[in-house]
Amino acid sequence: MKKIFLLFLLFIVFLSEKASAYTWLDLPFSYNGQQVTMNNFKGNVVIIMFWATWCPYCQKQMPQLSLLKNHYSNQKNVSVIAFSTDKEGDSVVKGYLDSNGFSNLDIVTDPSKNVFRSLGLVGVPTIVLVSKDGQIVGTYNKISEIDTKLVQTLAE
Repeated sequence: MKKIFLLFLLFIVFLSEKASAYTWLDLPFSYNGQQVTMNNFKGNVVIIMFWATWCPYCQKQMPQLSLLKNHYSNQKNVSVIAFSTDKEGDSVVKGYLDSNGFSNLDIVTDPSKNVFRSLGLVGVPTIVLVSKDGQIVGTYNKISEIDTKLVQTLAE
């Protein structure tokens, strides 16, 4: 009986270690039609704006996000992501981006909002700055709040 109990405890410890190693970086989402995780972006500083097509505040931020994407387009270790939480997924987001002149932005969706929720976020738009090693450096409500000098320092 003691052996069974010890095996059970070891199993629980094993499971808890596996569970704690699983983070928001491991959650899948759609990136231009491909399933990826944030681990695909390790080594890059990432600026993520969580948004939705129905959100008027998000719509006001999109031109600035598009400009920011263009600003960093030649810098290989900085990624700018417009991360949609729309339930409808890729087709709705693609339609919105194309019809509003933001075709430079990638189609990034997570209709289940798993990544958004795992970060404890509650509203859109929310901008998250992520370091090269996947650590969250800051969260912002507007693109204009992002310190571009900090982004540059993190990218070096």
